[in-house]
Amino acid sequence: ADGCVVTPGFIDVHTHYDAQLHWEPTASPASWHGVTSVLAGNCGFTLAPAKPEDTGWLAQMLSRVEGMAAEALSTGLRWNGGSFGQFLHALDGRIAVNMGSYVGHSAIRRHVMGDAASERRATADEVVAMQGLVRQSMHEGAIGFSTSQLDIHVAHDGREVPSNHAAPEEIVALTAVLAEFDHGAVEIIPRSFVAGYDDADRALLRNIYRASGRPIELNTLVPMPHQMD
Repeated sequence: ADGCVVTPGFIDVHTHYDAQLHWEPTASPASWHGVTSVLAGNCGFTLAPAKPEDTGWLAQMLSRVEGMAAEALSTGLRWNGGSFGQFLHALDGRIAVNMGSYVGHSAIRRHVMGDAASERRATADEVVAMQGLVRQSMHEGAIGFSTSQLDIHVAHDGREVPSNHAAPEEIVALTAVLAEFDHGAVEIIPRSFVAGYDDADRALLRNIYRASGRPIELNTLVPMPHQMD
């Protein structure tokens, strides 16, 4: 190792390798720089759980929001829908990095509400159904639950992504499922994070913690011109 810097493998806690790992198992370019573990499924954008008819929609949403080439996703992605556990099983033993994934709010919403997930708030019965999917996904290997409410997150169809249409009570109810487990975390980008957390988002974060009892990962930490004073 003369002339080299010897370090432990780095953990990249915020990635969107959900699709890429299906055709490029080394998670490049992250692995070229010493990353040996990646956490996927951030921002509420996962490809599972998904009904077969929704897989294309979820992939296109990921393509639009994360600036990925739609042609690459449609060519390389081999995912025809199923449970979160089935999604993980499709990668198990076939990738060259350690990978953990949150289950994403937008996928959960789309699974339960269909196209209405991109239009309105959920009913009480729909929230209960979504809780069931979060619970199932946690049992099947999810490392937690992710969501975001940034208004710049617009899907390929011109509408804000499904998680943006959720009421605060829905988010709290879904994260409360994690209280049933001895592991897991919540990853969230609140609506006001760019301008500085407002009172509503601060209350939301407190309520998420009270309901879930789990660590909360706040994304992302970036320098903004108006915050440099």
